Amino acid sequence: VYDGSYTKSAAKGKFVMLCNTRPEALDPNDSAAIDFGELAAVEAEFDSNYEVTSDSLKAAPQIQVWDGNKYTIYYYFSNAWDTSLNDGEGGEVTAWADGLGGNVATGTIPVGQGFWLKATTAAATVTINE
Repeated sequence: VYDGSYTKSAAKGKFVMLCNTRPEALDPNDSAAIDFGELAAVEAEFDSNYEVTSDSLKAAPQIQVWDGNKYTIYYYFSNAWDTSLNDGEGGEVTAWADGLGGNVATGTIPVGQGFWLKATTAAATVTINE
């Protein structure tokens, strides 16, 4: 595993391959570990079942992590729901979230694991810190 920080550009609308070069699992919401630069979140819209609409999923920046069987996809929402806020009542934050209820992502990217990033809102410079 590479032991230094690295930076990679991500063009708007294109998938770019990145890799977790840290010696530990990478939480996409840990801004000290990974910085997405100019990447802008989108506001998730919800249907009558309180699930994120397909239009919101298409518009949001996304991370795709392959686990050997399927992709886990995280979406970057400006109104992701964080259940840990307000004494467990929850609240909205800008964060990587799941695609169902827009809840803040709890998964991590394993050491050495490659993953895809699609910057849908603007080009971004991603830095993974050592």
